[in-house]
Amino acid sequence: MSLVTFKDLCIDVNDLPGEAAFWAGLLGLRVESFPDDPDELVLRGDRPQQTVWPNPVPE
Repeated sequence: MSLVTFKDLCIDVNDLPGEAAFWAGLLGLRVESFPDDPDELVLRGDRPQQTVWPNPVPE
């Protein structure tokens, strides 16, 4: 068992597609989009606990 866990980590980003790809590669996750909102992306792992939400923010 790990000492630290998280559920749905959020990361602020300026370039959503670019930074989503960067963080997915770094963390070993995959980038997924939603059919009803292709501008929203989420990074997912094999388990639901491995979810990271990149949130676009202004500079």
